[in-house]
Amino acid sequence: MGLKTRMALAISALFALLYAIVMVLFYLINLTGIAFIIIGGLVTLGIIFLQYLISPLIIKWIYKIEWIPIQYSLSYDVAEYIRFVCKNEGINLPKFGIIPDDNPNAFCFGWTRNNAHLVITRGILKYCTPEEQIAVIGHELGHIRNNDFIVMTLVSAVPLMLYVIARGTTNVSRYARGAGGRNNPAGAIAVVGLVAYVAYYISQLIALLVSRYREYFADRFSAETTRNPNALSSAFIKIAYGLVYEGQAKAYSVTDSGLAYDGGGRKEDSKFQGNALMIFDVGNARALAANAAQMGWLGGRVYDKEMIKRAMAWDIWNPWSTYVELTSTHPRPAKRINELDKIARELGQEPFIGFDLKQPESYVDDFLKNVFVKYIGLISVPLYLISIIFTMNIVLSLGVLLAVAGTCLTIYWGVYRYPTNFIKSTVRELLGDVKANPVEGRPVILRGHVIGRGQPGLFWAEDLKLDDGTGIMYLDYQQIVRFIDLLFGLLSAGSYLGKEATILGWYRRGTIPYLDIYKIIIGEGAEHTVYTRMIKLVAGVGMALIGIILGVIGLAFNSIFVSIL
Repeated sequence: MGLKTRMALAISALFALLYAIVMVLFYLINLTGIAFIIIGGLVTLGIIFLQYLISPLIIKWIYKIEWIPIQYSLSYDVAEYIRFVCKNEGINLPKFGIIPDDNPNAFCFGWTRNNAHLVITRGILKYCTPEEQIAVIGHELGHIRNNDFIVMTLVSAVPLMLYVIARGTTNVSRYARGAGGRNNPAGAIAVVGLVAYVAYYISQLIALLVSRYREYFADRFSAETTRNPNALSSAFIKIAYGLVYEGQAKAYSVTDSGLAYDGGGRKEDSKFQGNALMIFDVGNARALAANAAQMGWLGGRVYDKEMIKRAMAWDIWNPWSTYVELTSTHPRPAKRINELDKIARELGQEPFIGFDLKQPESYVDDFLKNVFVKYIGLISVPLYLISIIFTMNIVLSLGVLLAVAGTCLTIYWGVYRYPTNFIKSTVRELLGDVKANPVEGRPVILRGHVIGRGQPGLFWAEDLKLDDGTGIMYLDYQQIVRFIDLLFGLLSAGSYLGKEATILGWYRRGTIPYLDIYKIIIGEGAEHTVYTRMIKLVAGVGMALIGIILGVIGLAFNSIFVSIL
């Protein structure tokens, strides 16, 4: 089944859910109830439309973007590619901006394809060859050309409408139940409301699926307009797993038949030419990159295909990858690279990677172990119920609940999620860990250069990016209270940029690979600690102690009650 067919089926299923539930409600509910739901729906649509109108303005306000004409910010060939594609597709040139941050990123936003903005971060010329720059910009132009601003606004409206219907039917059912009478539809309406809640969650997953399909469409647009899918693959590898270095490669020229190599590298100098730019989608660029040198060529530098395949293996083999992709707006990088390899074959080209590793084991047992350990504290609930049934002593039973839950959480946080046997490692070494997951923390020490914020250009972003010489790792700063994270982002994070740092933390891999920060040490002096682990352990121990105390009190009450009898 082709990508367009899958896209059509996903969008059809999304709107079919909405249509079916609305039609059933029109059948069951009187005009007053329908009017109540319709008003709520219209208000929701108004909010969505308002969000669509003001979102570009908000992005301009919260992100530090320097708006620069493309001829002053990009090489001649990259600028010519943008002009060529826009002319060929009949769309206006997007307004071009640069975020002065060394975290690889690129994104686009706007109202329509003729009123779009295309933004890249500083470093695109530093870390990507002109071919890769063109490929990633081509991906963003694909979003613009496909009017994804409008498509995704409409798609995201369906889950919100279903949520409004679910809430509305709950209220209407309550009123109908109070009215009484024969043939009262309150029960049927309540069932429809429950179905609407289920449909709401299903529609969210479908909307995310549509978003992932749009990413594949944008990838294909880039591959077809550049006639070089391998350039986009190599860019993904640099940013999602990648090879990071300054370099130049062969440039493009525009021919009557499309884009082709000219082997040249024409370039216009300007006062803006010194700004290096990095690239990737803003919503999915929390990733890492790795330097390597063994085999193959990329922009005049060699790279290690086997190391890249090991990094891709997590996306393809680990069950956590499938789980996290369901709630992600973007496909896993390895899947995108495999699709680009298929396009390369269609164009008669050699695939860039050609993933061919054999899976040594299922990894399902590790996945189930992670899930079991994460939720082991829930064993306290049946123990609580059993205690209530057999002792009829609420205090004792509550003590059992808290003591068991607190003990399980303390062991989970102290031993499994936040162990403290830190050892030195590198980004490249961590990339090859196929069993990495978002639950179990791997305690490591990384040393490198802080190159930017986790979300480049966002002035309050608390997360950081570290280049350790073998690659770039996302650093997740997470105190126990979100407000403290915000203060760190506003007041302190900026002072770490450009400095050498030693990071103690826990390596995990979920939507992206990242290091959960424990300590940041700048140079040989200043140290900053994240106290989440300590506070959680204190909370777990405290919960267990309170449970033990309540259990003792409950047993004492039992003894007193028995002696009285």
